[in-house]
Amino acid sequence: MTADLLKQLEEQHQVPAELIMKLIELELSMEGLSVRRGLLRKMESLLEQDWDADNSHDYRIDSLKKLDSYEKEMSDLKEKYEELA
Repeated sequence: MTADLLKQLEEQHQVPAELIMKLIELELSMEGLSVRRGLLRKMESLLEQDWDADNSHDYRIDSLKKLDSYEKEMSDLKEKYEELA
């Protein structure tokens, strides 16, 4: 489900799904901090990277497949947890 959304965003906005994931990861890592010093600098660093490298497409596809498998595993674990609760 999330991988599909990332693929959709990538196509709609011409932004690599991996970049979207990295920006979300950065935001989540800073979540809850009262002082988010360096956030803009880190975002700028991510945006300056070369996202159109020849192998980046294959890497993105692999990343999306991993994300799908993680979501499936998380869903299975939640079901098991609910059964135990």
